[in-house]
Amino acid sequence: MGHFAELDNNNKVLGVYTACNEDIANHGGEQSEEAANYFASYTPLSENGVKYVQTSYNGNFRKQYAGIGYTYDPINDVFISPKEYESWVLDENFNWQPPTGWPNLNTIYDSKYFILDTVWNEENKNFIIYDAMDNIFPYTGWNLNNENKYQGPVTVTNYPAENPNDMYTSYIDPVDNVEKYRGYKRQYVMYWDVDQNEFKIKGVRGNRLKYNATLNQWENEFASWTKNTNGIWEPPVEWPSNETYGDGNSYYKISWDESNLRWKGLDNQDNTFYWEASSNSWISYIE
Repeated sequence: MGHFAELDNNNKVLGVYTACNEDIANHGGEQSEEAANYFASYTPLSENGVKYVQTSYNGNFRKQYAGIGYTYDPINDVFISPKEYESWVLDENFNWQPPTGWPNLNTIYDSKYFILDTVWNEENKNFIIYDAMDNIFPYTGWNLNNENKYQGPVTVTNYPAENPNDMYTSYIDPVDNVEKYRGYKRQYVMYWDVDQNEFKIKGVRGNRLKYNATLNQWENEFASWTKNTNGIWEPPVEWPSNETYGDGNSYYKISWDESNLRWKGLDNQDNTFYWEASSNSWISYIE
């Protein structure tokens, strides 16, 4: 299946449409003007459209797959993505770059669990770096060490055990009615608690861990959770059955309620439910 981008008189992309590979091959071949003209013969241009130019879904030619709002550069024969920020400039590879350059996140913190995100601030012309809890990094009191990595008052030298059963998100296929799995997910995301001045972890299946620097070990924030023989933290009540998470249109956001020692779920309308393990079902929250 081929694709053609419709351009206006400023070479802006108005839309992208599919075409038959055989038609392209029989009328000039890939990237040819003949193939584009043949496509136009049976796919009329819109009111503001002036021509079609072939684009590659896999980015095999003309830089990248075109989208609405992209610009076609006929001199260099490439599609250029929209300019998101006024201060950014186009480099020699036709990518938009910030005037300050990109921050080197490898110097931020040496941990595969410590995840950071960068957001460009156009007003100040700089990047703002956020951690998993949307706190700004680097934290107060953190400085670059002799290895050019930011370091805080606590150094983590070990990490919690991973549970292979939690590496993928499982769900019940509504058609086949069998359990299936969708992509790998990160089990733990570490962050620095700016109020408690300690490392904490958000984990899958309701895990909330904190680092005990004195004992060099991770402890669960919930007193009711215990470690199994494999060193993995488990709650006193099993995780709710996957098939009860939702009806296919709405799914619960599940968290552990330590005060009541039970699982709590919020639907997409922020209604509260509690998991009833004995009946394998959710019940409405009652004050």
